Amino acid sequence: MRTETNWLFQTPPHWAIRCPLHGCMCAVYQYAKRSGWRSWAGWTDEGLLLRLQDHDLETARKILDNILKAIALPGVDLSNIERSVPVTPLPDTTNGPIAWGSVVDQDLTLKFLLRLPNSGFIFSHILKRNGRPALAMPLGSIEARRTLWNTAKEVGVAGRMSTIIWFEEDFQAVAAGLLTRMMMSEPDPSFMDMLMRELAEHRRA
Repeated sequence: MRTETNWLFQTPPHWAIRCPLHGCMCAVYQYAKRSGWRSWAGWTDEGLLLRLQDHDLETARKILDNILKAIALPGVDLSNIERSVPVTPLPDTTNGPIAWGSVVDQDLTLKFLLRLPNSGFIFSHILKRNGRPALAMPLGSIEARRTLWNTAKEVGVAGRMSTIIWFEEDFQAVAAGLLTRMMMSEPDPSFMDMLMRELAEHRRA
């Protein structure tokens, strides 16, 4: 019998939580692919939804526990709601149109760009020396994608791994190199203090 389990992560609305959680979902994708599971994750009005099908539930729980511990920040609750649900088709992020909110990391190609909705942002995994992405741009209209594609070729990131993000705050943080600073093995203490203050403000709001 086929099975599907959903996990809903109701995280604070802050880039320092959303961006690492996006990375965690991509790690789940990779494990799922190697294990013969089916997977999809995406942002909804309630938070980040992860869907797994044809999976081993106990293994999935252990993986999620481990990756959430790895990105934990002081005072931030990354607990989730787990539900068993009837199996329904997962969105196709490999070949079909990509819906807003889908967690997507793929090689940057023109075909990929043309499958994305208008609202969203793209950044390359290739970094400049200052820690900022070599390419970080709004997706814009379908007509603007060929210009974006030409820019990708000019800066040398065409065909290389890229990430789609959906929130402007996340895009601004990534474009400014803040995510790189946060993920450094020895982050700047003043930067981490600033980050903790921001998260505290979000909790009070």
